[in-house]
Amino acid sequence: MKISAILIGILAAYSVPAAAQSIVVVTAPQPSLEQLPVAYAELSSGQNMRAVEKLSMDEVNAQHPAHLINLGTALARTGQIDAAKSAYLAALNSPDRYDLEMANGRYRDSRWAAREALVQLNSRQPVSSAQLALVR
Repeated sequence: MKISAILIGILAAYSVPAAAQSIVVVTAPQPSLEQLPVAYAELSSGQNMRAVEKLSMDEVNAQHPAHLINLGTALARTGQIDAAKSAYLAALNSPDRYDLEMANGRYRDSRWAAREALVQLNSRQPVSSAQLALVR
């Protein structure tokens, strides 16, 4: 009885027109190979106000965690502690999450990097160059 039910199922599957069995492949958008502008050159050369200006003008990437982390770093270095905290918290709470290449060459989860930067800021430690997000 079970064998005949299986055979009927197989025959029914093969009797359906081929068009009805088409496979549709849907892919996610491919990541851009362009480098995200995160003012790394300005920050690594100590041009912190220039970094703040550059990052503040970039509305397209304003919510990207790497952008927010580097903005927080630039703001902290210019003494704008409350604004720096806001930027780090925005990166930490972002719905987007990335593995970011940091200035020291290591990769960090964007939320982890934001959390580390916030801890440094809250403990009044200077934000090190290794804390900068370098996105390639």
